[in-house]
Amino acid sequence: PGHYNATLTFTSGEVSATTSVLAAVVSPLSVAEATVLPDYANAYLQEVEVTKKFDKYIFVRDATGSMLLYDSGDGISGTRYGAGLHSGDRLTHVQGRMQNYFGVPELAPTASFSVQKSSIDAVPEIITSTIDSSAVCRFVRLDGVVVTDGLTIDWKGQTLPVVDAFDTGITTGLRENIAAIVMLSWGQLELWLVSEA
Repeated sequence: PGHYNATLTFTSGEVSATTSVLAAVVSPLSVAEATVLPDYANAYLQEVEVTKKFDKYIFVRDATGSMLLYDSGDGISGTRYGAGLHSGDRLTHVQGRMQNYFGVPELAPTASFSVQKSSIDAVPEIITSTIDSSAVCRFVRLDGVVVTDGLTIDWKGQTLPVVDAFDTGITTGLRENIAAIVMLSWGQLELWLVSEA
């Protein structure tokens, strides 16, 4: 990492031009480092694992935390960078612009990234204490959950709304466990249900 000066010479036929350039070489960032960058800062991530993909939303994590890749595509052909991704896939060379979107740390990719396919789905983290805003974008498992009318859950004295984003067909009653993505919607925590048992 650092800054390097170089001279480039461009030649076309008998015409040539020389210019000086300053190149900045950056190290890839962990998720924890990227999520504290200011809005619209450029970020280049270390390897991350896909925990769940839903439309333009690609939830990823590394050992330091979780975040969202908001994949609106290249803006020219309409092709999304993360087409065909699945839970458990590993991504490298992810780069884009960071934004804290109403409490949700997200990176909008600005280029294609490398994908290492996996046949093993990502495993949710088992959460044993209350959920707060520090859990946003995490793929979690909650044990001993009661699903109530109106699609909320009661868990360890905490009531949270549930969004059935992945069409699980959830019904009311006691569940041994649920797997969900923790999200914020207009400042309110909610769970995007992935599966129930």
